[in-house]
Amino acid sequence: MRVNYKPETVCSNCGMKYKNTPTMYDIMIFGEVKHICYDCVDKLFHKTLSAEIAFQNKVKSKEDMARITRNKMLKEQKQ
Repeated sequence: MRVNYKPETVCSNCGMKYKNTPTMYDIMIFGEVKHICYDCVDKLFHKTLSAEIAFQNKVKSKEDMARITRNKMLKEQKQ
């Protein structure tokens, strides 16, 4: 993620113009660079935080724990 200073930029999500937002960002997500305005970054942050809180709050089943363990092992193998 980086700050975008190009005045012709428009938010890929809501269409907000560069001149009408405090800050515009470029974010690479799923292999594509998207322009995203300050308000959309804020919405994305809150939705991501809500998802993380919901996951941490959930009582984990045996299947969930197996998936978590598998995920950790795969991450360690990549390093």
